[in-house]
Amino acid sequence: MQEFMVELETLSESYNTLLEKEKQLKREKEDIRSAIIELLAEMKSDKVKLADNTSFTVKHKVETVYDEEALKHQLNAKYISILEPDMKKIKANLETLM
Repeated sequence: MQEFMVELETLSESYNTLLEKEKQLKREKEDIRSAIIELLAEMKSDKVKLADNTSFTVKHKVETVYDEEALKHQLNAKYISILEPDMKKIKANLETLM
């Protein structure tokens, strides 16, 4: 019976230690989450959206603007073939083009 009590006490101590570590990790997780939210708030951008209470989704859009004159100069004859209309893009953006 003595061995049983010693083992039970050891296991209980280990369990309580793990519970404390779990609490500490939860506090650290919440601190990190709060820091992330604070940084995102500082950005004041609608490009960054919170997905839910525990995870974050960062969405961004990149728009590329080309220097047409530089392209003409660099590509020479290839420039004309590159200028072929992209019908998929035109159809997708038809409303914007009108």
